[in-house]
Amino acid sequence: MSLFSVRRSPGLSPVANLRVDPGATHQRKLSGIADNAGELIAQVRGDLKKISGRTNVLLANLNDVTGSSNRQQLAGILSRTNSLIAAQSPRIDRIIAQIEALSHDADDDVKKAGPLLEHADGTVTNVNATVDQMRDPLKHGLVALESTMDQAKNLMVACRCLCAATMTTFEMRWRTLGSPRRTSIS
Repeated sequence: MSLFSVRRSPGLSPVANLRVDPGATHQRKLSGIADNAGELIAQVRGDLKKISGRTNVLLANLNDVTGSSNRQQLAGILSRTNSLIAAQSPRIDRIIAQIEALSHDADDDVKKAGPLLEHADGTVTNVNATVDQMRDPLKHGLVALESTMDQAKNLMVACRCLCAATMTTFEMRWRTLGSPRRTSIS
C-alpha cells in the first residue's frame, strides 16, 4: 500500500489531487515508536531504579524520625511549646495591644506635628530673610566700626605723643624753675 494516492479529476492539477492515506501515516508512526521502544524501556527502567533507591532512603529517614524515642521527644517539644504559647498568650496580646495603641498615638502625633512643622518652616524662612536683609547693613556697620576704631587708635597715639611732649616740656620747666638760683652775695 502506498503512502499517497493520486486520482485525476478534470480541471485540477495533479498536486491538488494528492491525498494522504490515513492508514499509512499511522503505520509509519507505529513503526517509529517500535524502533525506539527498546531504548525507551531501558531508560525508564534506569529512572525507576533511581527513584526507587531515593524512595527507600526517604522511607528509612522517616522511620528514624518517627521512631518511638523521636516521637516522644517531638511530643515533649510540642507539649512544652503549647504550654509556653498558652502561658505567654495574654502577655503577647497585651504587647500587641500596646503596639497598636502606640501606632495610633504616633499617627495622631504626626498629624498634630504637621502644622507645627509648617510653622517652624515658615519661621526658618523668615529668619533667613531677616538675615539676608541685615547682612549688608551689618557689613557696612562693621566696616564703619573698623574705621572708627582705627581713628580712635590714631587719636590715642596722638594723645600719647602730646602727653609725652607735654611731660618733657613740663620736666624741663620744672628743672629750670625748681633748681636753686644762685645769687651772688655781695
